[in-house]
Amino acid sequence: MTEIKRILNDRGLGMRKQFGQNFLIHSGARRTLLSALGVTAGMGVWEIGPGLGAMSAEFMEAGAVVTAFEIDRGFCALLREIFAREIGEGALTLVEGDARKTLPAMLARPDIPRPEGVFGNLPYNIAASFIADTALGDRRFPRALFTVQKEVARRMDANPGEKDYSAFSVICRWAYLMETAADFPPSFFWPQPEVDSRAVLLQARPDFPRCADPALFSRIVHRAFSSRRKTIKNNLAPLFGVETTRLLSETGIDENRRAETLGVEDFLRLSQSALSAIMTP
Repeated sequence: MTEIKRILNDRGLGMRKQFGQNFLIHSGARRTLLSALGVTAGMGVWEIGPGLGAMSAEFMEAGAVVTAFEIDRGFCALLREIFAREIGEGALTLVEGDARKTLPAMLARPDIPRPEGVFGNLPYNIAASFIADTALGDRRFPRALFTVQKEVARRMDANPGEKDYSAFSVICRWAYLMETAADFPPSFFWPQPEVDSRAVLLQARPDFPRCADPALFSRIVHRAFSSRRKTIKNNLAPLFGVETTRLLSETGIDENRRAETLGVEDFLRLSQSALSAIMTP
């Protein structure tokens, strides 16, 4: 930590609150993450928010080819200095800018191979939206390891009926198989966050998307959870109007149930039934 402070002070750099920057300073935790992601020689790893490159160095030492997405210009300049040799040899590619924009743009380019593994110590203020947005459509990752606020991790893996179960839970379970890789206390980071963190390993579901219209599925899920106090019928009525009761009946869902009692398979059946109704003249 003292060395980090010295490097930042020497270059007039500081931690910027709007970027949610917290460095993982515990070497044992970094080795745990390296093992959990399953990094091997020649593996293409995309890293979101490398900071000063501690995990980048771990990945490259294991033989990975790293593409790092960093929003902080000062950190980018420092990374180019620290890893000048690795950049020159092609072991590290640095992409400057907000990963929420630059990463989807990279995924859309046919000349760039998709990553075999994605890693991110995600800022707490963007973690849920980033994971949900990339889970939809053609931007899922085959294997990803994200360190997030423990509360976010509980929402990702919550079951129907649990208090943390939400539209976010449904989207995550629909797109990924998930498991907890490790829990980290605030003392493992600098500056110390006020919450515990959890590393969650995501693996793309091989049977994704299990529905013909993922966009419709997503709309239904989010609309269903728009008011937790209302029944599924009342929440979906703005989407389907007078057809709501019939659609719920066709899929065997009691119209008086609430969204937090429904599983992923329930929403999948509902989206398929809704699509059939839309497509029927």
